[in-house]
Amino acid sequence: MELITKKSFLRDWDNIGSKDLNRSIETLVKSISRAHSISEIPRMKTLRSRSHSHKIEIRVQKKAYWIICDVLGNKVRFVRIKSETWCKNNL
Repeated sequence: MELITKKSFLRDWDNIGSKDLNRSIETLVKSISRAHSISEIPRMKTLRSRSHSHKIEIRVQKKAYWIICDVLGNKVRFVRIKSETWCKNNL
């Protein structure tokens, strides 16, 4: 699958200080690039409010983060990465 990142995602990723979270994101990016379909991407779920938007949950220690992404055919576009509480309050 092809991975596209928006500037907002890259900006959010630059603000992350956790090395464990950065490693988790890097392994997720590698697994998405090797995947042939959406069903092969781990922990991806559709958001209720939007049909083409999905979330990928990443847990680091006791904190959960969501990567908000759009799936368009065989392309996955990463839009934002935020904490779970931020996403629940703002989405």
